[in-house]
Amino acid sequence: MDTTTKHIKLVILLCMAPVAWSQQLLNNNALNACRHITDTLERVACYDKVAAEAAGRLEQPSDPEAEARRLQEENWRQREELARLRNQSRDADSSTVPTELTSQVAALENDPSGWTITLENGQIWKQVISKRYNLQEGQQVHIYPSHWGKSYRLSAKGNGSFIQVKRLR
Repeated sequence: MDTTTKHIKLVILLCMAPVAWSQQLLNNNALNACRHITDTLERVACYDKVAAEAAGRLEQPSDPEAEARRLQEENWRQREELARLRNQSRDADSSTVPTELTSQVAALENDPSGWTITLENGQIWKQVISKRYNLQEGQQVHIYPSHWGKSYRLSAKGNGSFIQVKRLR
């Protein structure tokens, strides 16, 4: 490529830069205007308009009020679905974790963070707060809910205290 071609390309590029910069400035100004709208539906419509203009395809709904109602109804449907899924998840959690359990220790693993306890029924529990606690295979344990979050307490027969555990499986 010769020097003249390089210069022509540079001139074209320099001529296009202000156009691109002004487009970016217009988009920023439009976005800033949208940020200051307090009504949620109007603000979303403003952002949609800016996005459509940036994409080069400005589409106006035939009935803006009907479109706003439709979007609001869709929003409510999505919120109801989210609430249903949260309740379903909460119900599933409560059905898989017992409220209280007494079993025997089938296997133990000890690492620096604490015990991993496998019970005779196949459940696996992990100590969540590091604390020295004497456990042995075959020992009877009692697991019951803690009043703090979703964790449980495990107490072993013959030990006077407990450790905080959570169910892994």
